[in-house]
Amino acid sequence: MDAYEAFCIAVKFYRSGEWSPALPARNTINVDGKDLTLRQVCSSVEHVTRPLPDSVVSDLFTSLCERHPRLEKRLLIDRTCALGAGCLLRLMDESEKAFWLSENQADKPVSLKRFGTMEGIKCRPR
Repeated sequence: MDAYEAFCIAVKFYRSGEWSPALPARNTINVDGKDLTLRQVCSSVEHVTRPLPDSVVSDLFTSLCERHPRLEKRLLIDRTCALGAGCLLRLMDESEKAFWLSENQADKPVSLKRFGTMEGIKCRPR
């Protein structure tokens, strides 16, 4: 499979929920005999100006919805694989950052108040 086809599959992986920010390198796609992560697939098409299929643009557009209005508008005009790869990389970056921030928050003490009458109680997750 070539890099263009692999990118289309990478978008489907991301949208399906099979890709996880906890294990971003778990999913690989075989491109010309090499197993590449979704990030590597994006890098391999970052200069490809071939237009994306409607279904891939739709998946990217749905993922970008509301969080990135400028990218949404650009994607409507510039439906190239290069822009799509940039969009997918940004979405994965944000998902990974949110995941790691939430993981780091789990290590912090939690303040509990009961019925609004007790003093705050510091608890650490076990």
